[in-house]
Amino acid sequence: MVNYEKFTAEVAKRLREQRWTRQKLADATVNLKSGNPYSVDTVNSFMQGKRISDDVANAIAKALDIPEHMAS
Repeated sequence: MVNYEKFTAEVAKRLREQRWTRQKLADATVNLKSGNPYSVDTVNSFMQGKRISDDVANAIAKALDIPEHMAS
């Protein structure tokens, strides 16, 4: 299992820099299976370490223009 501690720290930093809420981040993500954005609950769970998912990490990385290697 991947440790996302550094990645979530980078996400939090970028959210502050861009003045984005987690809701705005969720709206900017795309679930590749459904084509819909991830819910804010899913993003919150990921950021809190409650729901670990490579798909969510990659969607967040793409939304915030974070290099993909940091999300895996």
